[in-house]
Amino acid sequence: MASYEEESHETFEDLAVQYNTGRGVTIGKGKDIVRSFRVGVMTKAGDLELSEWAERVKELIQQEGEQKLFDALHEWVSMYPFLHGKKNVELYALELHASRIFDNPAWVDYQAFNEKYHRSGSVKEETTSNV
Repeated sequence: MASYEEESHETFEDLAVQYNTGRGVTIGKGKDIVRSFRVGVMTKAGDLELSEWAERVKELIQQEGEQKLFDALHEWVSMYPFLHGKKNVELYALELHASRIFDNPAWVDYQAFNEKYHRSGSVKEETTSNV
């Protein structure tokens, strides 16, 4: 399996979750059979096992210098009542970060999040100059 360093050309768009995946895994035969279930996500980079995807998104966040932004998003989603447990909060924050939710004006929390974390300059605004 290629390491993330070998795939450093990946972008957040490549790792944005399109949908969740799962598949049964069977190893062995007869009475030595072992069954498990693999959980993952489909992205433009392919069907990635959940922990591999999370690690790649975390590495990309570090590479792009967006740790403070991720921390803010993590804090924000930790207040969502439908998320239970640290792992679920982290995975949801990673999913939203990869999708660049904070740059999407259609996000219900767009204005409140960007005001709280002073991100008004992050959204590309068209400006006109008088010449």
